Amino acid sequence: MSVGTTRRQLLAGVATAGIAASAGCLGIDRDVSPPGIGHDRFEEEWRRIDQSSGPAFEERIGPVSLRAFEHTLVYEHAEMRVALAETFESIGSRS
Repeated sequence: MSVGTTRRQLLAGVATAGIAASAGCLGIDRDVSPPGIGHDRFEEEWRRIDQSSGPAFEERIGPVSLRAFEHTLVYEHAEMRVALAETFESIGSRS
């Protein structure tokens, strides 16, 4: 292997790594879809009671800026909530 080939390989490797590292990091804010719920049964028995989304954090390391967004969906199972409330009320009334 000649020195020229090694230098080309090094430059190609560095260029490829730079492109891969910056992929999707062009400073463009994109809408992030909320997480999906995988089951129809879940939708029938549970109901969404709250949701939030926004930036989770932003960090700057040298010339690179990293920004992460979060989505949180809060669900409740109404029948289970009622059953738990009744159970804890009956336990509390025994004391």
